[in-house]
Amino acid sequence: MPSRMSARFSLRARIVALVAVAIVPLFGMSIYKALHNADATLKSAKSNLQFAASLAAAGQDGVADSAHHLLTVIASLPEIQDSNNLGCDRYFANLTRLLPEYANLGVVGLDGYARCHALGSEKKAYLGDRAYFLKALQQRRFVVGDYAHGRLAGKPVITFAQPVMDAANEVTGVVFASIDLTEMAKLVG
Repeated sequence: MPSRMSARFSLRARIVALVAVAIVPLFGMSIYKALHNADATLKSAKSNLQFAASLAAAGQDGVADSAHHLLTVIASLPEIQDSNNLGCDRYFANLTRLLPEYANLGVVGLDGYARCHALGSEKKAYLGDRAYFLKALQQRRFVVGDYAHGRLAGKPVITFAQPVMDAANEVTGVVFASIDLTEMAKLVG
């Protein structure tokens, strides 16, 4: 009887070994295929992400160009060049209604305080420490600020700025346009 059990056991062992030999290559091929597909999917996702990033960059260039044109027009208005004009809140409020991608538009005086802006001058704020204000005064040209939480708008923004020049080519203030990043994200999405 023991010889018959060992023969049966060895037959079972042989069958299990035969099944294992047949399954292991299939299992190996499945793993290889999964890794290959994962690599192809990763390459495709990377390509799609690069394409989306290039579209976003192109969109950002367009936003910067648009802000530059807008600020050039605003800075050239006699009402804005007059550093004593305090009645421009309504003008900026109307512009932001027409251009909802902007969280705020306004003018900062040389003292660093917001002279007027779309959210109303009753919201007094010191903006003289903001990078866009300092760069616009220093470089005397259109500049792009850093990402910030808007002190007046209360939301994430990137602010563009340009110095306001009077007839004598002296800087009388800085006009700014803060892009609402949540609105920009919706456009990019």
